[in-house]
Amino acid sequence: MCGIAGIVHSRETVNEIDLRRMAESIRHRGPDDQGFFVSTQIGLAHNRLAILDLSSAGHQPMRAGNIIIVYNGEIYNYLELKDELVNRHNYQFSSETDTEVILAAYKTWGIECVQRLRGMWAFALWDEELKQLLLSRDRFGIKPLYYVFDGIKLIFSSEIKALLANGISPVPDESILADYLVIGYLDHRPETFFKNIFQVMPGYNAVYNVATNRLQLHAYYDLESAINSKTSTFDQFHSALQEAISIHLRSDVPVGACLSGGLDSSTIAAIAGPLFQQSCGSPMTAITACSNDERDESAYAAQVVDAVKLDWIRTTPSCDDFKQLLTRVIWHQEQPTGGPSVVMQYMVMKAARDHGIKVMLDGQGGDEILLGYERYYSSAFGEWIKNGDLLRFSREFYLAGLHSKLSWLDNLCYWIYFQSFSARRQRLRSKSRGLKPELIAMAEQTLSSSYSIRNSIRSLQIQELKYYQLPHLLRFEDRSSMAHSIEARVPLIDHIVVEQAVALSLEWKIRNGYTKYALRCVAEKLLPSSIAWRKNKIGFEAPVNKWTEDSLEWMKQYIAESELIKSMYSARNSLPPYSYRLFELAVWEEVFLQ
Repeated sequence: MCGIAGIVHSRETVNEIDLRRMAESIRHRGPDDQGFFVSTQIGLAHNRLAILDLSSAGHQPMRAGNIIIVYNGEIYNYLELKDELVNRHNYQFSSETDTEVILAAYKTWGIECVQRLRGMWAFALWDEELKQLLLSRDRFGIKPLYYVFDGIKLIFSSEIKALLANGISPVPDESILADYLVIGYLDHRPETFFKNIFQVMPGYNAVYNVATNRLQLHAYYDLESAINSKTSTFDQFHSALQEAISIHLRSDVPVGACLSGGLDSSTIAAIAGPLFQQSCGSPMTAITACSNDERDESAYAAQVVDAVKLDWIRTTPSCDDFKQLLTRVIWHQEQPTGGPSVVMQYMVMKAARDHGIKVMLDGQGGDEILLGYERYYSSAFGEWIKNGDLLRFSREFYLAGLHSKLSWLDNLCYWIYFQSFSARRQRLRSKSRGLKPELIAMAEQTLSSSYSIRNSIRSLQIQELKYYQLPHLLRFEDRSSMAHSIEARVPLIDHIVVEQAVALSLEWKIRNGYTKYALRCVAEKLLPSSIAWRKNKIGFEAPVNKWTEDSLEWMKQYIAESELIKSMYSARNSLPPYSYRLFELAVWEEVFLQ
């Protein structure tokens, strides 16, 4: 896990001072080592967070012949790939790193090598012979990669702030701001909050040829194509999950687990804990963010700790922490988050650093791969009705009222709301009253494009994983962890696990009114039934009501003083007095635009 940056110029020699400035701006991503490669039109920078092979053999940029790489991430199947490269292709390795495995894979299989990688990555690979730079991002975008291309020069980095450090002007992108304010969408398009700064989308390669001065982007992975029409079984999903968690424990530094007390993180801890104990001879450490709120889940986390025999660390972020840390959190996140729970996540990672844990497993993705959010009920109901299975629809509608936190009336309202584009559009228009009509129109166009897949569970899941739900959660995870030089790993987003989960039949996702049915069946063999069959899904939440109540005037002041927000509303008196999205947008403005 590291931070990368680079400059490729088609006409001029790269300025090493610019490159070093970029690297310093993201030094938190890799405090263990720093390296540079500069050769006329190409400059590469790397900040290392040493996880595998802690020796100097892991220094980057790393070179193999005429190929140079800077890389951020972990390739979890690097040992298997290494064996194949040694035994079948006679490749000789000089380190125990996964970085060298990527170099060897590229030299053996070319750009197609990314198809063989299992893990998370963002890397830049310079081919001196071809005068060509390959930028690659993992299948689901666990690791970030941003770029600016002006037709002459390509600049890229793990974080946007490194691009700003190179002199790129921080100009807001109105269409992205509109999507955020009206719908709450984040990280769903190549565009970012900063105009002309783009992200390499998940599952994409970008190839820049200096000789032709062409930048081409290609999708090397598509979840829908990978699954096609296949179905998977519970046993296949269970086996993939066990294997993913096992290889996610590969590390030369201490590994811990984030433990909220929810189903996803609890199941990961329950599988990983015994494997860690067997390998290391000591209990795995779990870290929980607690709160003095009725939504606090630490009592559930305590049950997991007792069942799995974990070493437990608790942190309790306060409202004062929230107020003192938010600007720093937004600086790391680089875009708004839409809620204060990221501060809780930030504090979990800080606790990991304070206790010497360098790698943390987390449960991101469980809700997306196995229909964990209550709003997914409506699409499931629609699927059963569409297929003429009215008996199952009636049964599941009734049981959902018993086995979730939603009442039957709640489920009916959810169903009507999420199935009706006009109802949702009208509600969003009402909430966005006063916002300039052209901004609302931009957001409605985005909303419309996401509504065509509402009655197909598989299509809905794929779109949520690719665009509308998972990407921003992975950004939160990456920035919160890397702010403290911690590597966060998300085994539920292992691509084999995702494919097996999405390809499960609907009855393995929602059954007897329970969401994430397959994961509950895994958990019930390892954890108390009070964890495996919980009905009161809370999610990883901060004590929002308490923090808002104690900070409301402070938040309102931010909104009132924001010139950016004023520019987005038709009249000054149409500005709403408070919304959390507006508040964070104002904080973002203060951090990046002033």
